[in-house]
Amino acid sequence: MSSHIAPIKTYLAIWIALMVLLALTIGAAFIHMGHLNLAITLLIAGIKAAMVVLYFMHVRWSSRLTWVFASAAVLWLGILFVLSVSDYTTRGAMPEQRAIAPAIVPPDQGLPIYPLTQRPSQAPPTTAAVHE
Repeated sequence: MSSHIAPIKTYLAIWIALMVLLALTIGAAFIHMGHLNLAITLLIAGIKAAMVVLYFMHVRWSSRLTWVFASAAVLWLGILFVLSVSDYTTRGAMPEQRAIAPAIVPPDQGLPIYPLTQRPSQAPPTTAAVHE
């Protein structure tokens, strides 16, 4: 299998571009743009990752099979990001969630079950105190 040998100028140009993108990332950290900060820093990080994969890992000059596997890795990363973000954004969205799961505490014990949003300031009464 023959491998492509890139000229030193290419590696130097990519390294300089990575340093410029690093400076942009650091600069973006000091500028308050609200929710855009995360989007901009992720965009810059994605560009840097693509440059490293394409040039330093030689995917740019590789066979189509290497491109398929590199694309599959990026697709899988995207799936993981979507699942993580959807989990994070929907946490606490259901106010009827219970603090004590019914599968763990059988209903015949008489323990009160409080919603997560309305916890009492003191300990819940025991079963003996409820029946007196």
